[in-house]
Amino acid sequence: MTVLRLQWRRVRGRNADLFFPGDERVYKLFRRGRDSFTAKIARDAFKAETQAYTIAIGAPSLTDHIPEYFGIQIIERVLDVSNRSCGYRYLLDCCYATEQLTGGERAAFGVPDSRLADVEELLEEFERLGVRYAADSSVFGWEPKMTLRFIDIATYDANVRALISGRRLTRA
Repeated sequence: MTVLRLQWRRVRGRNADLFFPGDERVYKLFRRGRDSFTAKIARDAFKAETQAYTIAIGAPSLTDHIPEYFGIQIIERVLDVSNRSCGYRYLLDCCYATEQLTGGERAAFGVPDSRLADVEELLEEFERLGVRYAADSSVFGWEPKMTLRFIDIATYDANVRALISGRRLTRA
């Protein structure tokens, strides 16, 4: 089991925080949210992302285009700078780790025109294999002659799915 510290948190995303503890890994830990609905969205996002990485590591055409995936990580505790537990803010069973990528990061469609065709080709391959939410991902290695590597991939957009299902619940 892993212990994370708030001082290692560098990025706060829509559903999760990214922790960089210095072991060349990035831990994406999903937040509990304000209520059970936001917690459900975070759990769904976690599921969609871990499914996408599982698909990508099993596909020879995509393995080189994602960071090394270390799988699901069970977090024992999250500690603040005073060593007090703040794990209650998180879904401690909803965390995965990847290799920490270096270099410039860009949105998939924010890469230079010279690499856009390569990005589009890889996005089509992700889609073909069931990773349907990669167009909103970020890309490393977009410089010429570097290998494009995608992060923030998912099999579906959990936030959109929650909105759609929420509307259905409201109308019923």
